[in-house]
Amino acid sequence: AFSGCIGLTSLTIPNSVKSIGDSAFSFCIGLTSLTIGNSVTSIGGHAFYGDESLSEVIISKNSKLEEIGSSAFRKCYSLNEITIPKDTIVNERSFKESPTSVYRYGENYNNTYDNSYFNSNYYYNN
Repeated sequence: AFSGCIGLTSLTIPNSVKSIGDSAFSFCIGLTSLTIGNSVTSIGGHAFYGDESLSEVIISKNSKLEEIGSSAFRKCYSLNEITIPKDTIVNERSFKESPTSVYRYGENYNNTYDNSYFNSNYYYNN
């Protein structure tokens, strides 16, 4: 849909959207900030692939996000961290080649581990 849209710098996915399709915003190299509405249940494969300037992704604690697809945030070189709902299913390649630490809402303890599939750290917290 918007793949390769280099002029896009900020994006808010409204609550009326239920899913973000495969490769929908891939290679939007100017995109720095993304807010995902609470009604989004899935982020498709390669949805934000190659968005190398993306540094902020906001997903609310009340999000209905169930799944993040393969390579959805792959090669997002500026995305250092993201917080997702605790029950969201994350494909093993979702954050491949990205320096992303993944936090999860709803856990009352910290648990850090390295996952070699997508070179990311996971944190569980409230």
